[in-house]
Amino acid sequence: MIAFDKRRIRLALLLAATALLFATSALMLPAAAAQEEAKPQADTEATTETAAAPAPRPRGCDDEAYRQFDFWVGEWNVVSWDGKEVPQKPVNRIEKILGGCGLRESYSSPPDYTGTSITFYDRFDQRWHQTWLASDGTPLYLVGGLVDGKMVLEDDPQDDRPKSRITWEPLAGGDVRQTWKLSRDGGETWDTVFDGRYVPMEDGGM
Repeated sequence: MIAFDKRRIRLALLLAATALLFATSALMLPAAAAQEEAKPQADTEATTETAAAPAPRPRGCDDEAYRQFDFWVGEWNVVSWDGKEVPQKPVNRIEKILGGCGLRESYSSPPDYTGTSITFYDRFDQRWHQTWLASDGTPLYLVGGLVDGKMVLEDDPQDDRPKSRITWEPLAGGDVRQTWKLSRDGGETWDTVFDGRYVPMEDGGM
C-alpha cells in the first residue's frame, strides 16, 4: 500500500512538472514571436533611413573668387590697342568649363597659328593658374591674381627663356585690354611685345 502511494505521488509530481513546463512555454512563445516581428521592422526602418540619407555633395566652385576672371569670357576679335585691325585678324573664344571651375581659351590667327589655355583658380594657394600651349610648341605656365582690378599672371622659367607678365584689364563698355611684357633680366626691366584690345564679335564684326 505504501509503495502504491509512492508511485501515485511520483506520478502526480511528474504530471504537475509537465503541466508547469507547458504553461511556461505558452507564456514565452508570444513574447519571442513579438521580438522576431519587431526585429525585421527595426532593420527595415534603419535600412530606409540609410538609403534616404543624401550622399555628401562635393565642394563646387561657387565661391566669389572663381568669378574674378569672368570678364574675359566671350567670343572676341583681337585688334591692336589703338583700334587698328591686326593683319592676321585673330579671334579668341573663352568659355567656362567644369561647372565654372575653370576657363578654356581657343585662340586662332590665320593662316595656321592656334593656341589653347586652361585657366583656373586654386582655392588651396588662392592664386590663379594658366597653362598655355601654342601650335608652334611654345608653352607658358603662369601664376598670379587680381591686382587693382586687373588679372596679372607671370611665369618663372628656370632656363634662359625671358620672363613673361600678361595683364588683362576689363574696360568700360565690355572690352578687355591685354598686354604681354617680357623681361630678360629677371624682372628688372620689361618690354611690351603685345598690346591688344578684345572686342566682342557682335560689336567688332567678322
